[in-house]
Amino acid sequence: MTKEPFTCPVCGKRQPFKWLFLGGSKRYILKCKSCHSNLWPDKDPLPATVSTPIGFICGTLPFMIHWHFIEKNLILSFIVAIGFGLIGFIIVCIYTYKNTYFNLRKR
Repeated sequence: MTKEPFTCPVCGKRQPFKWLFLGGSKRYILKCKSCHSNLWPDKDPLPATVSTPIGFICGTLPFMIHWHFIEKNLILSFIVAIGFGLIGFIIVCIYTYKNTYFNLRKR
């Protein structure tokens, strides 16, 4: 039997998407809503050594490119950076949701 991402290993129910924002590291113990099992992620699906460059590429780089090469308009450059930052954030959330597997945590 293969494991499904973001599901409880005991009851097989999919866990809510909002759990991504409660903490994606091993120090957070999450409780399954249906069987009340204590769960924690197997591993960090996207370590900080990968997510930091993604944040730089999606936020700072579009700002700098727009500011230096297109137009020196601060407000418009911020809007471009926020747009690309949101796109990067959504991609990281989807990737994390699809690649997070849980194990049981004994008290």
